[in-house]
This record gives sequence, C-alpha cells and structure tokens, in this order.
Amino acid sequence: MKRFIFALMLLFSGAVCGLRAQAVSDSLRISLSTSPGAEIGIDGDMSSTNLLHKKVAVGKHKVTVRFGASYTKEYDLVVEAGGKREFAFPIAGRLVVDGTPAGRRVYVDGMPQGKAPVTVELLGDHNLRVEGDELKFYDFTQRVSISPFQDLTVGYTLAKRPPRLYGMAIANYSFKGAYGATLAMCRRWGAYLRVLTNGNWHNYGAPNPPHYVNNDYSGIGYYKKAGNSYSLGAIGVMVRCMDGLYAYAGGGFGNYAKRYTSIDLSGEGNDVNMECYPYGARGGALDLGVVYKWRALLVQAGYTTIFGDKDMPNGGYHDFYVGLGFSIHKHKKRNK
Repeated sequence: MKRFIFALMLLFSGAVCGLRAQAVSDSLRISLSTSPGAEIGIDGDMSSTNLLHKKVAVGKHKVTVRFGASYTKEYDLVVEAGGKREFAFPIAGRLVVDGTPAGRRVYVDGMPQGKAPVTVELLGDHNLRVEGDELKFYDFTQRVSISPFQDLTVGYTLAKRPPRLYGMAIANYSFKGAYGATLAMCRRWGAYLRVLTNGNWHNYGAPNPPHYVNNDYSGIGYYKKAGNSYSLGAIGVMVRCMDGLYAYAGGGFGNYAKRYTSIDLSGEGNDVNMECYPYGARGGALDLGVVYKWRALLVQAGYTTIFGDKDMPNGGYHDFYVGLGFSIHKHKKRNK
C-alpha cells in the first residue's frame, strides 16, 4: 500500500512539473519599439511611450502604433518560441536640410545632426537651427512639424550680417618729413579725418635767393636748402572694398614751402642768417589712400597733392605717406 501511494505522488509531481515547463515554453518576454513621440501597445495594452516590454504567449498578436489623436496603425505579429524577442515598428518621417551656404552645422532641438545637406529621421514638432557665424551670417531657425512617414525638405539661405563698424586710429609719417594722424569710422561706407604737420608754417613767396647750391658753396649771398614747412588737413569718405581692405578719398587744405638759409663761406663774417621760402604750393589738396586691416592691426599708404602755383619751379606739392595703427569694432545686432 505504501508503495502504491508513493508511486501516485511521484506521478502527480511529474505532471505538475510538465505543466509548468509547458507554460514557460508557451510564453516569452518581448520588447516592442516605435519612433520617439509615438505610443506602442500589444493586444490592446498600450504603453504611454515608444517602448514596451511585455510577457506574451507564443502565437499571433496585434501591435498598435499611435501618434496623437490623428494617426493609428496596426501590425500583425507572430511570436515564436525560438524566434526573436525584439520588434521595431518605426513611423518617423524624414527631414532633409539643405541650402546656401552649404556645409553649415544643423541642430534639431539643440542637438547636432551634422553638416548640411543632411537627412534626419524625425516625428512631431521640433526646433531647427542652421548655424551662422559672428562675422558674415545670421543663424537660420524654423519650427518644423513632421507627420508619420512624411518627407519634408527645408531649404535655407543664411541672411548676411552687415559688416562690422570699425573705428580706426592711425599714426602717419610723410616722406616730406611731417607727422600726423588719421581717424576714421567705416562699415560699408564711412568717413575719415587726416591732419599732418612738421611744426612749421611759412608761406612761399619770400624774396628769391640770388643763388643756391646743394653741396658746393662759394661766395657771399649764396643759399642752401634747409628743409621745408608743411601742414595739411583733409576730410573725406571711406569705403570697404573687400574683407580687410578699405579705400578713401578726400580733400582739404595744404601749405608747403621750401626753406633756404643764407651762407657765407668767404670768412668775412657777412652771413646774415637770412631765410626765405621761394618755392612751394598753397591751397586745396587732394588726398587718396588705402588701409589694410589684419585683425586689429592697420597699415596705411596714401598720396597727397596740393593745388596752387604749379608753375613755380621745383614746386613741392606732391607727397606720399604711410601709417600704422589699430582698430576697434562694434557688432550690429539683427532686429528680430
């Protein structure tokens, strides 16, 4: 009798284990996913996100993908005991971003997506930004809405920034031996002021020297060259020709006179230390030049001519000058 009861107990235990093993083999834990922004469910059990992990029976099931209240799609799913356990049902559309200038960085909701032209899989509403820069272009921004399986192309053209407004301060040196300064402000167009002097102011036309020589002095009443008197003031317009290069033109008033001093090489003490300024020019002046900008450094080169008595012999009314200075800038913000 005891043996019979023990056999029945063994038979019952085996049946229970078999049922448990069959139940395990008839159900699996699977993972379902869809595009971010949508919801997914199986057999009517919906997840509030695009991911769902669930234990289901082996066999046929119905998967539902939902995007808002306007889009629902169902898929047939067969779960096999030895089959895969991860299933994806993407419904995202595609956003293609391309435009001028090409090669700009593209961001969606602040996340980098690469350089244009670029294709991004998206779903729903997003903030698109194409990166400009601090010198030439503003950013391009747009709010985009992508429906399931939609192909949307966004073409951009980056708006150009106006050139920066530069202030310029340049020290000048004239080949006639005078010093001065140029002050300017320029964006695309601007203006400048230039002044120059060697500290002397004499008008030409003093009594002409009877004789003058350069190196070989002899006799009483001879004169030698001893410098000049030079002053200039000019004002005009400036224009930005290209990146880093500016040109200007203006007019003003200038005075230039050659200076001579008397000499006496006879040894008789007849030197009267007389000075005269017989040659030169005085009147309106034309001023031209260019400024090259490298970072904050400015290099200048220019030409000036003083109109006046051009029939005067050896009239010194042509001048070249150079300059070196620095710049400061103010960035003009775009009104949005």
